[in-house]
Amino acid sequence: MKKFRALLCAIAMIVALSCAPVLVSAQGGASVFTGRVTIDGAPAPANTRVQLSLQATGALVGESLTGSSGLAADQYRIDVQSTGVQPNATLEFSLEGVVTTEKPTATFVANFVIITQLDFISGTPTPVPTATPVPPTATAVPPTATPTVVPPTATAVPSTATPAPPPTASPSPIPPTASPMPTATAPPAATPTALIMNLIGYQAALAGTNYRLQLEIVQPRGLIAIKGALAYSPEKFEFVEAAGGRGSRKGDQISIYVLRPGHIEFSFERSEGLDRSTPIVELSFTTVGPAGEVGDFEVRDLSAVNADRQEIVVAARTVPKVVLIPHATKGDVNEDGKIRVDDVLRTLMAIVGSGSLTDTQAIAADVAPMPVSPRISGTCGDGEINLQDAMIILRATTGIVDLGACNASAR
Repeated sequence: MKKFRALLCAIAMIVALSCAPVLVSAQGGASVFTGRVTIDGAPAPANTRVQLSLQATGALVGESLTGSSGLAADQYRIDVQSTGVQPNATLEFSLEGVVTTEKPTATFVANFVIITQLDFISGTPTPVPTATPVPPTATAVPPTATPTVVPPTATAVPSTATPAPPPTASPSPIPPTASPMPTATAPPAATPTALIMNLIGYQAALAGTNYRLQLEIVQPRGLIAIKGALAYSPEKFEFVEAAGGRGSRKGDQISIYVLRPGHIEFSFERSEGLDRSTPIVELSFTTVGPAGEVGDFEVRDLSAVNADRQEIVVAARTVPKVVLIPHATKGDVNEDGKIRVDDVLRTLMAIVGSGSLTDTQAIAADVAPMPVSPRISGTCGDGEINLQDAMIILRATTGIVDLGACNASAR
């Protein structure tokens, strides 16, 4: 029990400390370095060789190919044995065959999983050439100094003095700089997207279980009221209920009208106005179509007003087509058929932003809250992945929690 509590404390530290690297307790007498790799801001291609060496001596302590052993294409994993590496030693990462301006570093901690995002910038030796040409320009100064015979330049002064006023007077390109002023009036005319309605949901749904969508308002700009319609595939999804989203509060007026299967109308009003991006409504559906079918959702007929009762233009971001999948084993985030520490690691990396999950993997990671009773199905998960999900998967790896009820409802 003490070991389990220590593991929970390690997870809690991940959320409290948003800085990298992130540490999680590992097993087997080895430290694990893992994370995503980018080169010049783009994800590293699969089979990129990542090498880890001692900074002091350059000795190689481990290496890995991205995308190997079930990892994502841009993800690496290097296991470093505790023997032979001093505690708190500084290690540095490099890419085989790639010259980079800097090498990311990490501190060795025995028996820990260390999540480190590696951002490499390919080397550009341009600074060195620009530094060396400086002496030649300095030596060229004396030749220009010797021809400056005072008498010739003195005679040249009058001739340069007479042309000088006309050029300076003629470059009255002040009108051209004044003419761009009309372009300052152009931007106000080009502000069509004052507000966005964002439809948030997984791109995959388990056949025969529940599916949740969030209606979120982005860039509210003083919005006080909005209304619209949601069209969906009634042969794939059956509406169950609606509730206020995480951003709703007491006093909000939320109305949901189910006019017919496949068509829902909604309205939201807040008298004091919205001042930040806010999920206002959560909609729950039951997936009724067979596995392999594809359904979709679309927001239509949006209109909104601000505190001055002026109409605001609204654009909608629609969830792409949702694929009904046969099953996702809850807790098996890496889809290897087992619930292990790697699944906890994948979940934690998604929480802290060091990794991403496919929609099927996200469904597998979404285990909280648990069913009240093993006989109750369809109640596992809330559409969000957070620390509570990671804790439950961690407890499942130790046998304290049985995800059987979740997986029974997920098939």
